[in-house]
Amino acid sequence: MDTISSPASSKVSSLFGSRSVSLTHLPATAYHHDQDQEKISGDRHEGFGVDLENHDRFVNKRECEGEDVHHGSISTQEQVQGSDHDPIPTYPSVTRQWSTLLVLNLAMMIDVVSGSALFVVVTHTAGDLGLSGPDATWILNAYIITFAAFQLSAGRLADLSSAGWVFVIGIGTVATLNLVLSFLNDPIAFLILRAVQGMGAAMTIPSSYNITVRTFPEGKQRNRAIAILGLVGSVSFSLGVVIGGLFETISWRWLFRTLSIISFVATGAALLVVPRNRTVSGLSVREILWRMDPVGLLLSVGAIILLVLALTSGPEYGWNDPRFAASLPVSILGFVGFFVWEAKGRNDTNAMLPSSIWKTPGTKALVFLCLAPFTFWTTTAFGFPNYWQQTLGRTALNSAIRLLPIGLAALFTSIVIQLKPKLLVAKRWLIFATLSLVPVALILYVFGDGGDGNRYWAYYIPAFVIGSSMCQYAFLAINVTVITSVPPVKGGVAGALMSVVMQLGNAVGLAIQAACLPDRGGHAVGRPWQDFQTGYWAIFGWIVGSIVVCGGSLLYTARRRGLPEVVVREGVAVL
Repeated sequence: MDTISSPASSKVSSLFGSRSVSLTHLPATAYHHDQDQEKISGDRHEGFGVDLENHDRFVNKRECEGEDVHHGSISTQEQVQGSDHDPIPTYPSVTRQWSTLLVLNLAMMIDVVSGSALFVVVTHTAGDLGLSGPDATWILNAYIITFAAFQLSAGRLADLSSAGWVFVIGIGTVATLNLVLSFLNDPIAFLILRAVQGMGAAMTIPSSYNITVRTFPEGKQRNRAIAILGLVGSVSFSLGVVIGGLFETISWRWLFRTLSIISFVATGAALLVVPRNRTVSGLSVREILWRMDPVGLLLSVGAIILLVLALTSGPEYGWNDPRFAASLPVSILGFVGFFVWEAKGRNDTNAMLPSSIWKTPGTKALVFLCLAPFTFWTTTAFGFPNYWQQTLGRTALNSAIRLLPIGLAALFTSIVIQLKPKLLVAKRWLIFATLSLVPVALILYVFGDGGDGNRYWAYYIPAFVIGSSMCQYAFLAINVTVITSVPPVKGGVAGALMSVVMQLGNAVGLAIQAACLPDRGGHAVGRPWQDFQTGYWAIFGWIVGSIVVCGGSLLYTARRRGLPEVVVREGVAVL
């Protein structure tokens, strides 16, 4: 039996005063205890409490106080009441595990479709509400901005309180507001409630990841569950475009009503199957609010709102508009202030974004690299329907169907990964190798002349399949690697971090593409394909540059610190 010898045992012992607890030579397999074991007494509900007498049955395979113990990232930590670390884990039955995951996936689909479907019906929605020109884009931006901005705070709240209740409140808010929005005619009220809906949706994503990592045992089962969440999130983007095309011929109001019905079903199912016990036991409301890091919350929310506002306002109102000129530099200062505050002003327990998330070498580069897949998907979903509908005169539904290969390629890739889960914990070079094929798809975009006639089959079918499948693999591999490299008790904020990266990738892609469109009176009606070619060349440069910079960063880190590869051990990603 493998053992873990912990040089940090003296530090852990000091947590309990005179009571000495030896953590030397704990069995490495102790973490995977029998799920049917006798319930341990004490202040614990479904395994989320404390039991000092049975400390030898738990090994927290993460860093403790920054000290490496095994494989560079595995260490042991005694759990105390109110600690921001994992207690001894127990898991629900298999039936409840997968029922819970089904509900989480349904909520993920609703959140993504609520954004992507509006890409198609925004014109009719704006017309009915009396919005025109750049103001119409706020139907999209009001949701996107708050959805991105409140992810980290929602993730932290899920990690500190009850992730189940955070999820239920979030999906319930989305359900209620979808119904209300379907009856509104006032544009101001619509945009305000659309922003509140984005906040509700932001509560569901990080709480879903927290629930997932605490519902499924570490290893293949947890990796597979996280991969399924990622699969649903990415495939739902393409599905939303198709759904939007269908309702564009019916009514945008019935789109919201249909989403409301599904959301209420998800809310009811969540109340039945999703566990709602406290993530960290023994914390008062005041302690939770303090650990929410109010300063970090204000800095992160403000910085993200201003950045997304800058990236969305610039293309619509002009790059000299004060909304862009003022928002971008202030957002950069906000991000600098946030990371300085988190690193210097807060300890790991009380930080909005715990510094331990970054301790695994290479995490920063991988997180930044995850911008690339969403830049590719978003610019594809924006550029091609725009050209096909405005220039070639195709319907929204026809354009959505022509984009179906993107979703199908992502779905096929995810199925292969489910059959071969070891691909999720492959070496980093495979992530870079797959992403290096995405620029090939962009070259096919440029020379396909918009896909008119047979060029759609000769150029764009291969481009959609290559680009989307490679992006899907890279996203799932990075997502699983980052989320499983932190303790489950921090799964919410880790999932929130990845979700924020997704939204920023969308905003960056749209900003780059829109910036490259020449001014033709503020409208894209009848634009030649050459207008879009410039944008795709720019996206090509962005993705190639990201691969080079992130790859160079990983190589530099490897030479300085001996960066370990991701290896497979008992189905777990060990960094």
